[in-house]
Amino acid sequence: MTMMTLKIDIGQHRYHKIIVTVVIIVTLSHKNILGGFKNMKFIDSKHKEFWNNKYKEMEQMGKTDVYYKAIVYTLGICETTRDNFSKIFNLRTGEINIDSINGAYQTSTSEKVTRMAFSLWNRCNYDSEKDIENEKVSDKYNVSEIFCCSYAPYFYEGIKIRYPEYTREKNFERESR
Repeated sequence: MTMMTLKIDIGQHRYHKIIVTVVIIVTLSHKNILGGFKNMKFIDSKHKEFWNNKYKEMEQMGKTDVYYKAIVYTLGICETTRDNFSKIFNLRTGEINIDSINGAYQTSTSEKVTRMAFSLWNRCNYDSEKDIENEKVSDKYNVSEIFCCSYAPYFYEGIKIRYPEYTREKNFERESR
């Protein structure tokens, strides 16, 4: 919160100068702090810290569209993908490393996080460059495969970031009037 005081000279009355003091309080909304999302949910403080740091980088590069926001948010959900972020996604060039799904550091759960992030980035459904060449689509990108873990609520948060125009909640009470 920032407070500013303005003194405005509005004239004179007989021998006294009339000065009005206006106090303006400016608050930063969560929208600015969280890159355009007021009620963004984080799994823990490390996820939020990761998001804030990466969002600053994205702002400096001018890469704050929903694609970047969604992949960064999603890859920040688990420690493994946070720690290996640069092996999975190149923020500067905007390229995913499809072969990172098979990285030795990956766990079965971090693979789900990576697949969800890739799917949000470019609707990817391959597990390697070789699979792309052979047009072998992975069934591990199915909702039933990705969402069967404790990260599901945060995956939905990533979907809301990527597709804000489709995930806004409607106020049916207002519409029915």
